[in-house]
Amino acid sequence: MTSAFRLFRIGAKRTYEDKAIEKAAVSLYRRRTGCNRSALDPDVWGFGWDDDGKKIHLLVQATVHQPCGEPYGFISLVARASNGKILETLSEKQTNERFGSLLPSSLFTE
Repeated sequence: MTSAFRLFRIGAKRTYEDKAIEKAAVSLYRRRTGCNRSALDPDVWGFGWDDDGKKIHLLVQATVHQPCGEPYGFISLVARASNGKILETLSEKQTNERFGSLLPSSLFTE
């Protein structure tokens, strides 16, 4: 019951998986929550991109088993598609305000 974000790049002569965004998201979340080394990496879900396709929207949350961070908490990230750089980190409230229409309402506790 875990999720990893996977991005594939299609070139003229080959297709390959680019793990830069997944690694950046996991690293940021682990640093931010100060998780134990034995904790599983958080789940990273891609849920959209901006209109020109240059930024990817991600939801990052603790796993169900051996969680890194609060089991029901999450953050969202905006990453540059070209190189995986994290451009924005949004709280649950900010995520709801900006991306609430793209995500299940059950994510947002009131």
